[in-house]
Amino acid sequence: MWEPDTLRAGSASPGRSEDGMSGKKMKGPARAVPRAYGRLTRHERDTVQRMLERGASCREIARELGRSPSTVSAEVASHRFVTAPKARRGERVDASVDLSAACPRLAAWPRCCNGCSRYHAIGCKRRPHVFYEARAAQLCADSVLVSSRRGIANPAIISAKADAKKGSA
Repeated sequence: MWEPDTLRAGSASPGRSEDGMSGKKMKGPARAVPRAYGRLTRHERDTVQRMLERGASCREIARELGRSPSTVSAEVASHRFVTAPKARRGERVDASVDLSAACPRLAAWPRCCNGCSRYHAIGCKRRPHVFYEARAAQLCADSVLVSSRRGIANPAIISAKADAKKGSA
């Protein structure tokens, strides 16, 4: 029996991709659908942390998340926190700070101590220890989002609103 030239789920005709649109076959794992919302979720941040601890590259993490490598790199660079020495614990390390003098691992990807062989062993004597932590990154990102929703306190706008209230009363 003849069937119209449509593709059923999971069946691709020879020379066609899974989506049936192009003549190219898809290589590797299925690509993620483009997101309308640009922020990383808590689950994605947990995945980043877990993969950093396994020593994964930026591109491997990005491929796993279906994100751009620049997104992953920017996420790790902007959400690094000091864990040692105790006096600086919890301090956020800015992405522009160069810590290459402290440890060669901090000079290149991932620019944090996650996945370092000394981390799970006896301990590293180099200071500072800088880690990417998903929980802290999520809290930091949420605080930025909340503060941006509050708006900017512009004295001219506030006085104009106060004058408008006086005039209407």
